[in-house]
Parts: sequence; structure tokens; C-alpha cells
Amino acid sequence: MSTKYLIEISKDAGVVHTDATYKLIWQGFPVLVCGTTDRNRKFHPLCVTIPSNEQKEDFKLMFQGLKDKIQEIFESSWNPKVLVCGAAKSIQNALLEVFGEHVVVRMCWAHAKRKIQERIERIENKELRDNILNDVDSLHSITDANMFDAASEAFVQNMKMRSNSSRTSEHSG
Repeated sequence: MSTKYLIEISKDAGVVHTDATYKLIWQGFPVLVCGTTDRNRKFHPLCVTIPSNEQKEDFKLMFQGLKDKIQEIFESSWNPKVLVCGAAKSIQNALLEVFGEHVVVRMCWAHAKRKIQERIERIENKELRDNILNDVDSLHSITDANMFDAASEAFVQNMKMRSNSSRTSEHSG
């Protein structure tokens, strides 16, 4: 389900966001949501789909349908550059099949942070947990690719050093 207006807003968008949720329908069917963001980071819903499951073919049908409609209505090809989604490979694989290998796939920050927090909660030292979360938030805010690569390498090295020093103190104590 979509409208001509929403499709027109999205036809030139380079960033597509999509995911599935089961929280909208009590019957248990997934609701696939797809939208785009503009340069002002405003989200524009593009369509909502209610399939019988959450497989690659369901996402592929949604992406291909939108691509075909944009071509049919506006005589324009839809070529998103970035897909932001959850970790479901079904979404990623469908998008790559419809749009090609040039699309960059990024995990939704809310999903990623929730998973990171789940793992970090296992760490007993609260100060260490807070430091790691602050470091992750700092990494997320970096927009320059070279700076991100350097900072993420420093983060990994720091984690390795912390891990090694905690193992050493456990064995020496």
C-alpha cells in the first residue's frame, strides 16, 4: 500500500529504510515497512506490505513493485545507494537482487545499539560498561570514513588490551 505522492517523494531518494514488525497486527502476520530519508534526515514512509511471512521473496516483491511503479508512473528509474535495515539477511538479499551489488547495506542504529547493550550488560564492571557504550556512541557519530576506520581500530585495540589485562589480573589474583 502506498500513494502516488509518497512514491514521488521517494523516487530520487538514495537511502532506503526497511524492516518488519509483528507489533502492529494481532493476527501474527509481519508488517513490512519501507521508506526513505531526505537530506534533512526526515523519514518519508513509502509503503506498507502485509505478507504471510518475512522471507526474501516478500521483500523482493515489495522492492521490485516499488521500482516498477516508479518507472511506470514517473518514467524514472529508482536506484537507491544505501539500505538501512535490521540484521535480517532476507531484506539485504532481496534488495541486492533487485538493485544490484552497488547498494551499501547498513544496519539500523537502533537495532545495533540494542544488541550491543544486551551484550555489554553481561559485563559486571559498570564503569567499563559505560565507557564501552560511550565509545560506541562516539564511533557512531563519526562521518568521515578514514577517521571512522582509525577510531574503530583504536576501539578494537583498546578492547583487546582491556580483555588481556582483565585475564591477567584474574590469573594473578
